[in-house]
Amino acid sequence: MNLKKKPSSKEATFFLAIATSICREIDETVIRQVTNTEEKMIFVTEKLLTEYFDHNLSNRISPWAEISNIWQGSTEKRKSNLIKILQQAGLSKIENEKKSTRKKNISYALPDCYIDEISSLSRNAIAEKFQIKTR
Repeated sequence: MNLKKKPSSKEATFFLAIATSICREIDETVIRQVTNTEEKMIFVTEKLLTEYFDHNLSNRISPWAEISNIWQGSTEKRKSNLIKILQQAGLSKIENEKKSTRKKNISYALPDCYIDEISSLSRNAIAEKFQIKTR
């Protein structure tokens, strides 16, 4: 490639693909190191949820009002809404590798029992656990 010429679209696309691939490899390596056990995955999940409720940067309702709305429904509805919050916080409910037909998961799977446990807590217990201001 001549450095005095602008790169062609094909060359620019090639370099962007390489940069994206390198970033993905770095991300996956860090995620694997930080979430390589069930306990670490739960720890990271709780940190992300605390951060999610603390920063509530969008124009949504307050975290307390959001939790109050979610906790009025059935336990199944709570679970479903909790999974949505996890996705908004940066996680997804990861299938166990045995069930998954995709490539190997990057992080340790968040256990279903964790979602069951959180969903069974009272609204006030959730507020305390994730440092949500109740007023």
